[in-house]
Amino acid sequence: MMGVRIHSVDLVNYFKKRNLIFGMKVKLDRLLVMLGTLLCGAVVYAVPLTIQVEKFNGLPGVFDPGVLVYLDGEIDSTSPKRVAAALDKLPNMQITIVFNSNGGNLTAAMELGRLIRKTGASTSVGVKGTEEFNSLPGACFSACTLAYLGGRYRYFKQGSKYGVHRAYLTSSTNGRDLEVGQVLSAMIGSYIREMDADPELLDLAVRIPSTDIYVLSDKELKDLQIVNKGRLPPSWMIEAVPGGSYLKGMQETVYGRGKAIFACIDGKFILFSVYEAGPKAKLISEGKWIHSLKVNDDDLPLGSPAKIEGVDGFINATFFLSRTLFQRVAAADSVGHAMQPFKDSPTFVGYSVDIDKSSRHRVRNFLNNCMTDRRK
Repeated sequence: MMGVRIHSVDLVNYFKKRNLIFGMKVKLDRLLVMLGTLLCGAVVYAVPLTIQVEKFNGLPGVFDPGVLVYLDGEIDSTSPKRVAAALDKLPNMQITIVFNSNGGNLTAAMELGRLIRKTGASTSVGVKGTEEFNSLPGACFSACTLAYLGGRYRYFKQGSKYGVHRAYLTSSTNGRDLEVGQVLSAMIGSYIREMDADPELLDLAVRIPSTDIYVLSDKELKDLQIVNKGRLPPSWMIEAVPGGSYLKGMQETVYGRGKAIFACIDGKFILFSVYEAGPKAKLISEGKWIHSLKVNDDDLPLGSPAKIEGVDGFINATFFLSRTLFQRVAAADSVGHAMQPFKDSPTFVGYSVDIDKSSRHRVRNFLNNCMTDRRK
């Protein structure tokens, strides 16, 4: 499913309904010239960025304290400092920045994104709802889309909009429009890569006339690594060791890091599982927890681990797998390890590593070769 285009008039009407009409100015730091305005092609009125903090105190030992910081309005040159001052008052808390903005100052947006990344906050798109900790759909257009990328973990309220377009210059640059435009594109491209998003986002934006906004589809948001829903890209590799090799998959998520290692040793299929469980690692490893192999959305019984220990906040476990389980893994889109305190528990501790398109061939080849070698 592809995204859709919104013309400037429709964009103004969209934000009028939400009392969010603002200009979108672009300033290129100290590059000799003023770059002028980054607009949708219509004259609009500016509403300064508002900052609203909603705290959740949590439950000691159960839920960590958290905060939603709603940023609503135009991102101007003062926004990064004002947001930094607000975040300084929220130490040792899990922070999610929720954007609802039509854009603003481009360099200020990138400065804001870097501030968010430095603080370790997550980002989302939405507006504050009537109920606590419940956001409603919002919009993030133009320069806002760059600030949003600052979140290491990036979420998206269903029904929200994320839209891009090509910048254009309205003020004179003394005949240096092409040069300035190239520098601006380089800055944006470098920033997008720095924020772990796909550089094709810039390629998409420059194809959209400055009089339009292109709203990305859910598939595009995922494929371009804009929205990750609390999961960084996975890493799968094959590493050689004396006497053989093993397949290692790793992924970092908002819930911790997980590592699944598969090997065939002495005719046996083996899973080495490593999960960052924090202070509870030793307690969990010493308990009689129920262990499952997570394959896509299924939880398959693993039985008792051959070995398990909690060391330095990590749970290290070894399991011998049947050929059937190995075959399931070879055909999976994600695989991981779940630990439950009792059977049918509604909650679990553990992880899942995605097997993305770039890794699928490597993973399946290794596992299938492993099973073939064992039959010899």
